Amino acid sequence: MDQPHNSISPLKDKKSRRIIIILSLLLSLILIFIVVRENQFQKTLETVIQYEEEKTSLRDNLDDLIDEHEILKDEYGDLSNQLEDRDSTILAYADEIKQLLRSKGELTQAKAKIRRLKEISKRYVSAIDSLYTLNQALQLENDSVKKANQLISSRNRTLEKNNQDLSERVFTASMLRVVNIQVEGVYYRSSGREVTTTRASKIQNFSICFDVIENKVTDAGLKELFIRIVDPRGKVLNVANKIQETTIENDSIVQYTTNYNFDYANQKISECQLWTRGNVLIPGVYYFEFIMEGQVIGIANTKFR
Repeated sequence: MDQPHNSISPLKDKKSRRIIIILSLLLSLILIFIVVRENQFQKTLETVIQYEEEKTSLRDNLDDLIDEHEILKDEYGDLSNQLEDRDSTILAYADEIKQLLRSKGELTQAKAKIRRLKEISKRYVSAIDSLYTLNQALQLENDSVKKANQLISSRNRTLEKNNQDLSERVFTASMLRVVNIQVEGVYYRSSGREVTTTRASKIQNFSICFDVIENKVTDAGLKELFIRIVDPRGKVLNVANKIQETTIENDSIVQYTTNYNFDYANQKISECQLWTRGNVLIPGVYYFEFIMEGQVIGIANTKFR
């Protein structure tokens, strides 16, 4: 019984060794495959990392170029507007590079365009400097011209002021004056006799007497004199609410009460005029202004109780 058992044992040993060898070979192959794959993965990972780092570096370079360009434009303002075509070229290149950086496998072309963009940017800076230098020279020239013009303008203003002063003197010298103004309130008794009064409620007419001074400079001829009568409330008196207006200096329009025409022959004249009121007058101070040729040439006030 023991003999068959002993005869099978060597066969089993051979099979076991064969299986062990095969398994060892398989295990070795698997280990080699894993090592190779690991090395390939590591190389691929390093390539990807390098690609992304290079891509990031290119994008940073592009951002720096664009930032420098924008700072230059802000700093020089109007000068950069004169280089609008070059500015458009720079911005177009920047857009192309951004598109290349978004695409895979285009880093070489992106690098070349960034180098080209740097060259364009340098020429842009050089052109800006040339324009700035030219503008500085023109500014100095303009300043000299401005100073000369200012000097001429100053002399012209002085001449104009002298002429204006002379004209004002001539005008002032030619103005007539109303002096010796006397105003009385007048009413009439039933007999028709004229009586003067200082009671406002009784006044029917104002008797306004004045002298026009002698003036040899002014033009002789027919003159028109406007009289403004202002009551204590500041209201210009009129008759039947008839609004009459005239223009005085600075083109201001004012109301007047009545007007008189007289012939002036460059000699002193004395005039008395009656003005008939409309409504009953109130007590207080009344102002009388005399206007001729847009100028106030006399003023007086009288108080009635």
